[in-house]
Amino acid sequence: MIGETVSGKVPGSVTAFYALALGLSWAGWIPFAAARAGILPIRVPIDVPILTQFGPTVAAFLLVARAGGLAGLRHFLARSCRWKVGFRWYVIALLLTPAIAVAWQFVHRALGYDVPGWSDLTGIYPAYVEAFGGGGPYALDKTIQPSAGPIAYLQDLIARSPIWALANFLMFAIVAGPVSEEFGWRGYALPRLQVDRTALKSAVSVGLLWGFWHTGPDFWRLLFEGNVRAFLYPIAITMGTVPLSVLFAWMFNQTGGSLLPPMLFHASFNSTVYVLTLIWVGHPPLLTGGELVVGLWVAATVVVVQNGAATLTRHPTVVTP
Repeated sequence: MIGETVSGKVPGSVTAFYALALGLSWAGWIPFAAARAGILPIRVPIDVPILTQFGPTVAAFLLVARAGGLAGLRHFLARSCRWKVGFRWYVIALLLTPAIAVAWQFVHRALGYDVPGWSDLTGIYPAYVEAFGGGGPYALDKTIQPSAGPIAYLQDLIARSPIWALANFLMFAIVAGPVSEEFGWRGYALPRLQVDRTALKSAVSVGLLWGFWHTGPDFWRLLFEGNVRAFLYPIAITMGTVPLSVLFAWMFNQTGGSLLPPMLFHASFNSTVYVLTLIWVGHPPLLTGGELVVGLWVAATVVVVQNGAATLTRHPTVVTP
């Protein structure tokens, strides 16, 4: 079974990891949401919820260091950042989501609907400048929020030049999601679950946990406002995190536990959604995300059928937690 150690014992607890990841993230998301809902008579800047999205990665680092010290942390980072995994995995990670997006463009065009063209890319820079700081493509309320300094500085910086905007976009694509989360979900939780579960069950479990964590400030704001839509938000998010988790687990197991392909896939997915919401004017962002999720379910199903649920890989390797 992928994830087994020689002794059969796994250092660390997924329950402890998840509780810590939630605690670290909620410490910023709940006050921010409460302030937005008018419950807290203070202003919580947008920088706070952005920073606390690093909860999963910070939780993983803390627990790995607690169990194995600096040596254990070095081993964890070395395995996670192993880059010699085969060029094709980087290609798959980068191009799978854009390929799904292009397929949907053909579907819309065949049905007679307008779809973005190359000319629409010329408007992406002003659209990005206007949208940055509004919570991203998944936010229900995209109003630009006050910043304590860092995000405001970046807003001013990207307004100066498209080059700065591109650099900022790439930085957030890599950091916000891939770096802030993947060391936790795939690096820490997945191998431990795979000790006594199939890879598919482990991936689905991580997807469900990830989906509930991923609700972010929007869930709490709606909850504080007494809006019943709050409970629909985690359901909608989880519909996407489950197939994503299966595909991430497939890449993770196929590459012997490297996080680089899953990280690139995470960045590619987020970037594709963001770019489409910026240039596809008139197409509801939630519908755009939903269409991509349908493609992810198809891709995840193909992966399971071709590789099997036990390991999600035809060439099982041992990934030690």
